Amino acid sequence: MIQSLCLLLLFIAGTASAGIIASRDKQQLLLVQTVIRHGDRAATDRFATDESEKVLFRGLGEMSDDGINNAHKQGAAFRKRYVNELKFIDGRFLPSDVEFRGSPVSRVLMSAGSFGNGLFHKTPKGNDVTVPILTNKPDPVLAPQMNCLDYWDDAMDYLNLTSSADIKNTALEKMEEALWPDSCKEVPSNKADAIISELPNKAIRMPSSYNKCARLPAKQFMYDVIHLPTRWLGRSLQRNASEENSRAADKRAADEHE
Repeated sequence: MIQSLCLLLLFIAGTASAGIIASRDKQQLLLVQTVIRHGDRAATDRFATDESEKVLFRGLGEMSDDGINNAHKQGAAFRKRYVNELKFIDGRFLPSDVEFRGSPVSRVLMSAGSFGNGLFHKTPKGNDVTVPILTNKPDPVLAPQMNCLDYWDDAMDYLNLTSSADIKNTALEKMEEALWPDSCKEVPSNKADAIISELPNKAIRMPSSYNKCARLPAKQFMYDVIHLPTRWLGRSLQRNASEENSRAADKRAADEHE
């Protein structure tokens, strides 16, 4: 499944007005906007090995312990910069300072929660602060969807498909066949997401062919698959513009004839 799920953070200085102060030597930071991917997680549709399910015990698509820990470390790095050094936001967490916005998916929300725990100080009794996370479903900014029919019409032409039945899944399968690198021939193409997701996890022992494929070729494959529809969209826009120009020319010719 092709989906990009993200967390958007907005750090807003509550006392700021608008814009950057004109004097270069007195510039003032007013806004920080950060888009962050969710932390390490299991693949969304299958595991790479038989032992993977035991290590990634939360299930397919869910956060791993490494993902939780890394999100917390990232939050702590932001705390060092924006709380301790720049004193831009309050380390106790003020809703007027920071807005968390995330895709309504558990791995994203868990990442945001862990990040928030690292970003803000604990309460006087030693408990983590629970940050509110705003969600909007669907959210085209945080999780771009590939539902435009023009994408898949062009996919039929690009992949020489003869039937539009279940066009989205059929096109994705054909893309896998066409783009799967030769250096990964010992790895099933439908495990691309799984081997990439599990590569950093030292508790999972993947075959050497899986490790080799996951380090670069499989990542390049996923990148190519994700970006193919943007090329199709470009073709669709060109085709639509051409059709619009043709209609406009026909209309002008008809008007002149009258």
